Amino acid sequence: DIVLDQCPFCVQDTVRDGAYLFCKNVDCDERLVKLLIKQVQFSQEFLGLKGISERTVRKLYNLGVSNFYDLLTTELKSGSSEEDSLGPSMTVKLNTLVSEIKSKEWTLGVAFRLMQVEDFGRSTSGKFDKWVPRNTQESLFDNGVMVTEELPNTISTFFGSQSGINSKVEGRLMEYLDTVGMSILSILTINPVVLDEKAEALPKFIVTGSLNGMTKKEFSSSLSGKAVEVTSMSQADYL
Repeated sequence: DIVLDQCPFCVQDTVRDGAYLFCKNVDCDERLVKLLIKQVQFSQEFLGLKGISERTVRKLYNLGVSNFYDLLTTELKSGSSEEDSLGPSMTVKLNTLVSEIKSKEWTLGVAFRLMQVEDFGRSTSGKFDKWVPRNTQESLFDNGVMVTEELPNTISTFFGSQSGINSKVEGRLMEYLDTVGMSILSILTINPVVLDEKAEALPKFIVTGSLNGMTKKEFSSSLSGKAVEVTSMSQADYL
């Protein structure tokens, strides 16, 4: 077996985590651009958008958009050098994505998924969003505004109350928040909503193609109360 002691992109040391090797250099360009690619891909899927490719994100990175906060605070203007590099159509798609992200109300759990912290997936996100309103509503939110000073303690208490979650996830999340994550949260609209547990537990589906003797709307209506129709593949249980 070939073991890479150094990252092939930045030539810095690597570290093993289970079956995987990771570059230890937090400033490694390839590590940063791959994270940005994952964040853009998740954002598109969650919001039901498409069209922004890995190649486009790499172009963005080369233009100086080095992280997700940079993306959310960069307005790509018509006639700019960025538009010349990306093209008018792609510039519109990127601006639309940023606008949709900023205008949406996010729960904290989904906002953390947006950051694409390793192993903070859908299950952990859902548990967090159900746990927070019941346990920290008064301390973490003041008239609907998040009290950021309380967030680290809230996260630590949550992970301490859970079993079956990778113990390293808390450290990864806190590390990302310490670097750029808190700046991202300052831009997003965080809504401390209490989720409807019954609706959350229902299976989620997407309807495609055609049905014999029934329209898509009629089919969706027939499953009312039994399942929830969604528009994003990342949210769906059934297709």
